[in-house]
Amino acid sequence: MSYQAAGYQAPPPVETYRLEHYADAAIPPDVKQWFQTDEQGKVVWFTAPPGNLVEPKRGFEHSAKYLAWRVKRDEDVARLRKEREVAEADKRESERDETRRKGGDARKEAGVDIEELKRRAVKMFEERMTDVLVLDYKRRFGENWREAADAELRRLQEVQVEEARAGEETRKV
Repeated sequence: MSYQAAGYQAPPPVETYRLEHYADAAIPPDVKQWFQTDEQGKVVWFTAPPGNLVEPKRGFEHSAKYLAWRVKRDEDVARLRKEREVAEADKRESERDETRRKGGDARKEAGVDIEELKRRAVKMFEERMTDVLVLDYKRRFGENWREAADAELRRLQEVQVEEARAGEETRKV
């Protein structure tokens, strides 16, 4: 659908006009200098304003004294912010060092407990992995899941034995 069919009328093109010689001569030269002129020095008149007009600035502008104060204040705020960030970073670093120092002593005192916790974690992991594998084999093989799991274990053991032999042979060479 064209714009004409929808009732849209494009704006007419911008046209230019020149006044008759006697009318153009009536414009004083000091006024004429502010307008666009053609090759003969006649003022050129347009049917529409130019499209790139700059809106005049509205409202009040700040005084130079205020602007100088604001620049100084912004610099002070930036300086204080920087000082605060450096102080916070130093505090965090000293707390981290203190924690490390205390943590090292606590680890030495509770060394047995940490090893026990590691063993428990590995055992829990093994139990959960076993549960997941059993569920997977039950889903894949149904009632025959145990036979399939045993066959897979035998196959894995054979592969491990072969790998161990290959490793020993490469060490001998």
